[in-house]
Amino acid sequence: MFPHLSPREYRIAQRFDSAAALAGDKGVLAAAAEERFTGEKATGAFPFHAMQYSLQAGSLRPQDVDFVAHGFAYEPWKSFLDEQESTRQQYCEVFAPEVQRKHIEEHLPEFNCFP
Repeated sequence: MFPHLSPREYRIAQRFDSAAALAGDKGVLAAAAEERFTGEKATGAFPFHAMQYSLQAGSLRPQDVDFVAHGFAYEPWKSFLDEQESTRQQYCEVFAPEVQRKHIEEHLPEFNCFP
């Protein structure tokens, strides 16, 4: 799809299939892809529906969560993401750490896992 990219850059550029997983002492308790809730294939949207589902499936409340983690740090690749309008926009709307925190605080305000 993007023949000019290295395999690593290709994985970064894909930015498909946002999802959430809930892990605990016993391993993965629940996981879901956001597209299952929105119907949008290969969505890169913030996965708050998947996060809500994972909490419900794991029988947990947001207050029970100790940490929220993202599977990839996009900041070192920001100059690469700035090259195209679509990836720049996605960074600004989804990937930037401050935006992820804002989304969590907006959609799941009960989360108590930020310093």
